[in-house]
Amino acid sequence: MEGPRKIKITVFGPRGVGKTSLLTAMSEQFDRTTQKTVLMLRPELKTSLIMQDKRAELKSCFDNQDELEARGGIKGTTETQDFEFSLVKAGMDASVKLFFKDFPGKDLISDIESVTNLLDECGIVLIAIDAPALMEEDGRWHDLINKPNLVTDYFKTAYQNLKEPRLVIFVPLKCEKYMRQYPANLLNRVHEGYSSLIEFFDKPNLRYHVVAVVTPIQTLGNVEFSRIKVQNLNGHPYPQFYFRKTNTATYAPRDCEQPLRYLLRFLLKIHLEQRFVIWKYLRKALGDIFEDIAFKEAAIEFAKNCKTTGGFAILQDEEGWLNMSRCGRR
Repeated sequence: MEGPRKIKITVFGPRGVGKTSLLTAMSEQFDRTTQKTVLMLRPELKTSLIMQDKRAELKSCFDNQDELEARGGIKGTTETQDFEFSLVKAGMDASVKLFFKDFPGKDLISDIESVTNLLDECGIVLIAIDAPALMEEDGRWHDLINKPNLVTDYFKTAYQNLKEPRLVIFVPLKCEKYMRQYPANLLNRVHEGYSSLIEFFDKPNLRYHVVAVVTPIQTLGNVEFSRIKVQNLNGHPYPQFYFRKTNTATYAPRDCEQPLRYLLRFLLKIHLEQRFVIWKYLRKALGDIFEDIAFKEAAIEFAKNCKTTGGFAILQDEEGWLNMSRCGRR
């Protein structure tokens, strides 16, 4: 078996939406949900150090305060951060490396070429969505915070000549309130707020290549949106979102492993089909990672539990890239 392969993934979204918090909670919850399997997600040392600090910051949100201030309670990163994990079989060397690129949200405007190239290279894209900006005050702050038109334009540039399968995951964050009260409304608002992008993915030249899903993530767990305070920033109104703790005021992320379940489900199908078609990035990256039977069976078991109801949904999968009916066959 060849050495570790690298799957490139980007976490796409404006500054302050919660991309780094998502990756931290995602790694932690993966470990909790795979304790009885041979699968392990092992962070590289630099990634481990970043996540250790971020985890401490997230947990401190519950210390001696009834209300969490600002857009989600944590500050956006100002520098590019790369997160690298090894997806391994317990007791063996790494089988595949997952390389997450979490670029600063300011780069959406200041470094157009790099962002476009990143979208072109990455087989999986997570679109981080600030849920309160999408939901509150009839979506008043959605355009300002989430920049859906800019995000759509980037995809239109990067995917205009797409010939390979891509997995795009819409990830509403800070969505605890909406998942408790009306998850169907959250899903509907994602449809509405990103209608232009979803319609673009449904174009005849793209619908067979692009898989689109929605996976709401609760990175803190025991909080919910409380109020908005509008402040003046450079002469323009700008929102500060506040969150209140629930009765069980401890750090308890929920559903954060769901993007990884979908990711593995997608890769398993690519593995099955790669013998028939040559693709520039994913085929080379996958190599023979699923040839180990125990590893493959554990991956299949983990990927089976992708949620598709209660705010979760598969928006598009025309070609069946999430169909696992044949993944167990050799």
